[in-house]
Amino acid sequence: MGKKYPPKIYPWGKLYPCYHAEKMPWASGVVINPFWQIIITISDGRDPNTDSYYKGVVVNGVKEQTELTLKKIKDKLDEMGTCMENIIQWSWYIARRQDWPNIWQNAEIFLKKNCPDLLENPRMGKLFLDVGLDLKEMVLEVEAIAVSPPEK
Repeated sequence: MGKKYPPKIYPWGKLYPCYHAEKMPWASGVVINPFWQIIITISDGRDPNTDSYYKGVVVNGVKEQTELTLKKIKDKLDEMGTCMENIIQWSWYIARRQDWPNIWQNAEIFLKKNCPDLLENPRMGKLFLDVGLDLKEMVLEVEAIAVSPPEK
């Protein structure tokens, strides 16, 4: 089975890294401490200032949509009493396969600034390519599953 690597310990539980010949950009599993709440948030590049149910307006550009999507996730998690470091799994839905390298490059820039731990200790993740999204202008949607400390 190969060499075993110790888990990274967090207040919420243990994160088990994934290695082949080198460290992979995703984890192999997580164990969550009892009584921590699970929070799921989904975000996309819809323009919060001009979008409506009937209009369907997104910000222009892969970079802009990636940054806005991750900022919305960060803001939602902060609002719900947790943070990006407490993300245990991602699901990335990408409309066009060819956009993925550019999306990830911009995601890395955002994460280096806002939560470098997600790059240093990658979480479990799923990548769905060539997915039909709600609007033809959308390039991605991201779902994040995070944990939050129990309320006292």
